[in-house]
Amino acid sequence: MIPTKKCPVCNLTVLEQTEKCPRCNYKFSPEKEQTSEPEKEIFEQKQNPFSSAVRSKNTPITKFFLAVIILIWILMTLEGGSTSTETLLKFGAKHNPLITEGEFWRFLTATFLHIGFLHLLVNSYSLFILGKEIETFYGSICFTIIYIVSGLLGSILSYAFNTSISAGASGSIFGLIGASIVFFGKNKNSFGSIGKSGLNNALFIAGFNLLFGFSVSGIDNFGHVGGLLGGLFTSFLLVPTYQVIYDSDGNLLAFSPNKINHKKTLLALLISVFVLVTLIFFSVSFRLTIDN
Repeated sequence: MIPTKKCPVCNLTVLEQTEKCPRCNYKFSPEKEQTSEPEKEIFEQKQNPFSSAVRSKNTPITKFFLAVIILIWILMTLEGGSTSTETLLKFGAKHNPLITEGEFWRFLTATFLHIGFLHLLVNSYSLFILGKEIETFYGSICFTIIYIVSGLLGSILSYAFNTSISAGASGSIFGLIGASIVFFGKNKNSFGSIGKSGLNNALFIAGFNLLFGFSVSGIDNFGHVGGLLGGLFTSFLLVPTYQVIYDSDGNLLAFSPNKINHKKTLLALLISVFVLVTLIFFSVSFRLTIDN
């Protein structure tokens, strides 16, 4: 029987005298009988490092936001129905006259409400997919800033240009699409074809959904545009640059973000707050002029 051994990284069976694994390039040595976890992780990410990272990364803020919007929808259903105007107003939907009177908190609360089960289902699925990706790439703190600011800016543009009662997390979700555009745009050269493909996909999703929104009645597309702009703006301030590892054949093995700059994050938050407050002031002035 020919003596063999298994590569501790990829489990390929090789001859006993093999010094280097032909599959993953692991180097055998008498002193190195066990491989480290980082080496295993790099190999596991080789075929699709992005999906591997998103699948394995813990994303608590995405789960939290999902739980909140589902819980609120259940409470609205028990209270009188999520499609009831009275219930929507009671829970904080965007309603221009009430906001003009000073109920500015509706800019935020409206982003956690949904009108009907289908509305909830579509936005929950979108948040689950995009949220995991953006929280993985940007980190939980930056993800929270992007999500909230995008939702607020969506509500502000909706208030300025749409007089209907509205609600939903669509603005925040469009903000996550914007964050994906900025991320892959910033790192497209580092990630090569995968980065360029990610950028093209994000641009297509944004363009298609905006065109669809403008072509179908009953969709608050100003909220979508505002959310997208909010995501582009905040992620431009927060986007991380990544260190990328390739093998000898040029295949992307793994990637990791550079050290988080907390001063940069705080500055981005302060700038975002200033912009939001300024836009609320001008949007209220604009509505007062239009309505009167």
